[in-house]
Amino acid sequence: MWTVGVLKGGSEIGLSEQEINEMDPYELKKRMKNAENRFLNAGADFVIDEIGDLLEIIDRINYRLTEKKDAFISG
Repeated sequence: MWTVGVLKGGSEIGLSEQEINEMDPYELKKRMKNAENRFLNAGADFVIDEIGDLLEIIDRINYRLTEKKDAFISG
């Protein structure tokens, strides 16, 4: 099983889309970094900014799974 933490739009930051858009960029970055650390400390395999980034992560997971499968077959 793989876990992915989503920063924007998730409950970990606790901000609406409007609040995110209106927030001081430095403060937002600080909150996102804190939330990222909480996700990673909780065991997330990946942390992404927003749900739209998930397809790239799925591709990376599929690649890893393919590589392990190929290594098992070759070995």
